[in-house]
Amino acid sequence: MKFVIIMLMLSISLSSLAENKQALTIKNALILAEKKNPYFLAETNKLEVAKAEHQTAKLLPNPNFNNQELITSNYQRSNGGQVYVNELGTTVPIPSKTYPTFSRWNRQDWLQLTMKIPVAGQRSYAIRLAQKNLAVTYKNLEEFKRNLFFLVATKWMEVWLSGQKLQFIQKAKKYSDELLKINEIRLKNQVITKAEYNRTRILSEQYIASYLTEEQNYKNELENLRLLVGDESINSIQSDYSLPIKNKEDMDYDSLVNYALLNRTDISGVKLEQESAFINLELQKANSYPQPEVGLILNPQNGQKYYGTYLSLPLPIFNRNQGGIRASQAVVKNKIDLYNAMEWNIKKEVKNALGSFQVADTNYKMYTNIYELSDNVLETIKYSYLKGGTTIIDYLEAQKSWFEAQDLLFTSIYVYKKSYLELLYVTGKILKYDEWNK
Repeated sequence: MKFVIIMLMLSISLSSLAENKQALTIKNALILAEKKNPYFLAETNKLEVAKAEHQTAKLLPNPNFNNQELITSNYQRSNGGQVYVNELGTTVPIPSKTYPTFSRWNRQDWLQLTMKIPVAGQRSYAIRLAQKNLAVTYKNLEEFKRNLFFLVATKWMEVWLSGQKLQFIQKAKKYSDELLKINEIRLKNQVITKAEYNRTRILSEQYIASYLTEEQNYKNELENLRLLVGDESINSIQSDYSLPIKNKEDMDYDSLVNYALLNRTDISGVKLEQESAFINLELQKANSYPQPEVGLILNPQNGQKYYGTYLSLPLPIFNRNQGGIRASQAVVKNKIDLYNAMEWNIKKEVKNALGSFQVADTNYKMYTNIYELSDNVLETIKYSYLKGGTTIIDYLEAQKSWFEAQDLLFTSIYVYKKSYLELLYVTGKILKYDEWNK
C-alpha cells in the first residue's frame, strides 16, 4: 500500500510539471536571460561608464583664472614741490595726502586668463580612443551574452534530460508494479518462490529510490535555470527541442570557421582592442609634444593699466612620454599576438565541436536501434515468463537491459543536442536564436 501511495504522489507531481502553462522553450529561455539575468544586467552598467568616458574625451580643457594683488607698505602719497595760487594771489603749497590701504594708488593687480591648447592631434586621438573603447565595451557585452546563452541552453538541456529520466523511471516502475501484482498472486498459488517474489519487490523499491533522487535533481536543475533566466516563476520546460539544421552547409568545417572568425564576439572584441591599441599609440606619441598654455593679462599698477599676453611651454628635455609610448607599443604587440592565438584556438574549437557532434549523431542513431531491440526483447521475455517459459532472472535481466538502454538513449539525445549547442557556441551562432526553430 505504501508503494502505491508513493507512486501516486510521484505521478501527480510529474503530471503537474507536464501540464504547467509556463513551460519554457529553449529559445524563450535565451530571450528571458537577455532581459532578466542579474549578472548580465550588472554587466550592462559598463556601457554607461564607457559612454561617460567618451563624453569626457570630447570636453575642452577648462580655462585657468589667476588673480594676484600687491599692497605697498608706504601709504603716503606726496605732492612735494607742487604749489598753486589761491584767489588772493598768494602761492600756497599742496599738502601731502594719505590714501586708503586698498585704493588703486597703493595696489598692484594681476588678472590672468589662460587655457592649455592640445597639439599634435591630442584631443582628436583621445576622442577616437574613447569611441573605440566604447565599441570594445559593446563587443565585450556581446561576448558575455554568448557565454551566458551557452550556460542557459546547457542548463535547459540538463533540466530536459532529468525530466525525461523521471518519465522513463516512472514507466519502468509501472512495468515493475504490474509484475509485482502478478507475482503476489503467483506466490499465493505457490507458482513461484518467496525469493523470486522478493527479487521483483527489490526492483520496484529501487525504482522508487531512483525516482526520488532524480526528482530532487530535477528541482535543483530547474532552480539553477530560474537563476540563469532571472525568472522565479518558471516551473517546467517544453519537452520538444529540434535542432535548427537547414542543410548540409551548416555542417561544413570551412564555412563554420569563416563564420566564427568573422562573427565570434571574443575575437571581434580583440580586433577592436587591437585598433584601440594603435590609436592609443598615436595618442602617446602626440602626448610627447608639450601643451602650451596661452592667455591674456590685465595688470593695473598704482592707478595705471597695463595689458599683456601669457605663454607657458614645458621644455621636453627630460620627459618626452617615453614610458607611455613604450607601454603602448607593448600593448599593440600583445593584441596582435592574442588575435593570432585566438584565431588558432577558434579553428581548433570548431574542429573539435564538429567532430563531437558527428560522433554524437552516430551514437544517437545507434542507441535508438539498441533501445528498440531491448524493448522488443523485454516484451518477448515478459510474455514467455508469464507463460512459464523462462525464469524471473531472465525477465529482470531483460528489464534491466531495457532500462539501461532507455537511459543511454536519452543521454545520447542530450549529448547530441548539447554538442550541437556547443557548435553554435564556438561559431558564435548561438546569439542568432531568432533563427532557431521553435
